[in-house]
Amino acid sequence: MSLIYWKKQIIRYYTLVLSVLTFILIPITGFAQTGPCYNFEYSTGQSYDTLTTSYIPLLVDDVDFITEDEGLSDPIAIGFDFVFNYQTYTHFKVCANGFVTLNDNLVWDTELWWNYLDSYSRKLILAPLWDDLVLNTGGGIRYQTSGTTGNRILKIEFNKLTFFNGGNFQLKFQVWLYEGSNIIEFRYGDDGSILAWRNYSDSGISIGLNDERDTSFMNIIPGPVHTYSLTDNTETLFLNMEDYVNEGLVYKFTPVSRWQGTTGNNWLAQANWELNKLPSASENALISAGKINYPIINGSGAICKNLYVETDGEVTVTSGGSLTVDGDLVSIGSVTVSASSESSSGSLIVNGNTNSDIIFEKYVSGDPKWHLVSSPVVGQDVWSWATSTSNNIKVNTSKYGIAAYIESNDNWENYPSSDPGTDFALGKGYSTLRATDGVISFSGAINTTDVNNIPISSQNQGWNLIGNPFTSAIGATNAASSSDYLLSTTNVDNLDPSYAGIYLWDPTSGEYLIINNSGGLPTETLNQDYIQSGQGFFVRAKDNSSRTFNITRAMQQHQTTVPFKSGDKHWPAIKLNAFSGDDQSSTVVRFNSDMTTSLDVTFDAGIFIANPDFALFTKLVDDNGVDFAIQCLPDDNSNYLIPVGIDAAIGNEITLSAELFDIPDGNNPLLEDRIAGKFVSLNSGNSYTFTFSDKYKNSSSLFLHTNNTEITQNQIIETEKPFIIIPNSANGFIRVVSTIEKQAVAKMFDLAGRTVAIKKIESGNNNLIYISEPPGIYIIHIRTEVQNYSQKIFWKR
Repeated sequence: MSLIYWKKQIIRYYTLVLSVLTFILIPITGFAQTGPCYNFEYSTGQSYDTLTTSYIPLLVDDVDFITEDEGLSDPIAIGFDFVFNYQTYTHFKVCANGFVTLNDNLVWDTELWWNYLDSYSRKLILAPLWDDLVLNTGGGIRYQTSGTTGNRILKIEFNKLTFFNGGNFQLKFQVWLYEGSNIIEFRYGDDGSILAWRNYSDSGISIGLNDERDTSFMNIIPGPVHTYSLTDNTETLFLNMEDYVNEGLVYKFTPVSRWQGTTGNNWLAQANWELNKLPSASENALISAGKINYPIINGSGAICKNLYVETDGEVTVTSGGSLTVDGDLVSIGSVTVSASSESSSGSLIVNGNTNSDIIFEKYVSGDPKWHLVSSPVVGQDVWSWATSTSNNIKVNTSKYGIAAYIESNDNWENYPSSDPGTDFALGKGYSTLRATDGVISFSGAINTTDVNNIPISSQNQGWNLIGNPFTSAIGATNAASSSDYLLSTTNVDNLDPSYAGIYLWDPTSGEYLIINNSGGLPTETLNQDYIQSGQGFFVRAKDNSSRTFNITRAMQQHQTTVPFKSGDKHWPAIKLNAFSGDDQSSTVVRFNSDMTTSLDVTFDAGIFIANPDFALFTKLVDDNGVDFAIQCLPDDNSNYLIPVGIDAAIGNEITLSAELFDIPDGNNPLLEDRIAGKFVSLNSGNSYTFTFSDKYKNSSSLFLHTNNTEITQNQIIETEKPFIIIPNSANGFIRVVSTIEKQAVAKMFDLAGRTVAIKKIESGNNNLIYISEPPGIYIIHIRTEVQNYSQKIFWKR
């Protein structure tokens, strides 16, 4: 054996030198990173069944080598068509050095023990344990086919092998080839020894696959967690490897789906994929170069395990399309997430890892509409982005329309007129203005990491502009289907409790839209539970004590079609609208039995005033001093007295109107103007116009009332004193004088909304309402078929 041993050492030395020179002289071509097109899985504790068939004859062509050492078989029929890396094979060969080849043309040579998966000369290798091995006495290689046609399994077993350098091992392992699914499995039995393999395995073993391409391979690395490499072909040699490759271990290789583009560019068309099979969450997908059509995803449901995109390969996720890569994204081609309108965008989620560059597009309207945006890629330079012709950012006296927000100044930073030398920061929001409607695009490495501990401060007003750092939408509220969401307890604990929501700028209305757990503003139907990809938004810090905000991968969710709403949950709500010239503002009161009359954190939301000259808001029933854009109250049909506030210029004419959402029949909200002494019905479609004066600059001039007054479908109109109400406290009644002929109904309420009296009213002055209520303020409401009249009285009893 010594002669053979030293000859191998000499061959190993010169082959090593040759391989190094070959590596230097031969350029790497193709897309070696993809390796064999297989998804890798492993399991332990599986059964191992020894075969009982006869051993395969092994042949050698050199008298210095014995059959048990370097033997290679003749071609043997697989028994069915087997597809390996998208090529069909019908025969296999086995080698005593622990590998199977599907290459009929592999011939015997003295270096079959040289176990490099990136070999240029030995191709189509399936190597469950490739090293310099020999057959022990009584050992050999055998095979057996089991199962029925269409579902057969070829089982090839290496039985009782040991290392050339000794050790008296009894290595046992198998290769299984599955008909139809074309799955490959390596299965391992007991090696019969407690010795360490590394003492006898020369430079180390190789486990893995290679294919017909020059240097493509998948190298399996045993360990506590079994992994693989598509680039590192280092022989595996480390202490205690036999603890990991032992009885019951199974390595499983499932073919990936490879794009062909046969019938067009639709990813979701089966005919466009090799073997007529779409990739799934457990299968890799490969987009190879040189295709006429490349995949475009414009619908939901596209998914794969790992996604490989070769040089010149392309994948595009268009508006309304979504792609989930459940594993890793490896691309040296082109991956684009595009958008064609403000109401629709593409969505990409990568659950594994990647350092691949992508192009991400967001559609925005142009001048004069500013937008809040955020970059979902790493490494996008601000200056090159701003000056890009395709982005068409508005320029004014050499200043480009892109700026971050400085909380300490409560203002925007200077717009750049020269290169600031910075990249867009992940999780940070920016304001930008495009000259015309169109797409702005970000280019760089896709972000697949949590963006935690974003600093938020409250040196001034506490408003901090941050943004979605992912190429998909993220959950915002507790109604989102993502496993984490922005208004989680961790984040809310760092926000001002009166402003615990997400504030988005709406360039169309000129207001900040608010998203919180009640559904949001400006309308009851907003109900946005997600923040779109590329979207910037404001949050308000609780104080200035090192507060932070987290945006995690677990918040990601595909939501591609609607920018500012999703879902269909509805709470009863009253939306008040104020208009003055071109200015407008809104506030919402919503009702739910879980709410209170005091602050409900993440449901009530203070107003973020966009226009300091015009704003509409309410005060909480249990006032905490904050002006609110959203107020939530218990849904118990009580008559709440809600202060309404307006910031406006003196002398402006203001029109107030209301929209009612799911307000129960019989509840007729009223607007009380205590300056004018009027009660106005807030039926949907009604409006009330008045001139703003100093008297309205407090929270005791306008009030919103809710009550149980029944309303009809007829339009309710105001009249001048159709009724005269005269309290008579001494005699315990109230006289109602009716100046109209029609019959009416009068109801009397206290300020809690409780009905204390009901009386039919006839024409004339003989209408007496007897009451025994304590002194206080009461409201008399009188209704006819076409009229509503209300008056406040003070009962002195």
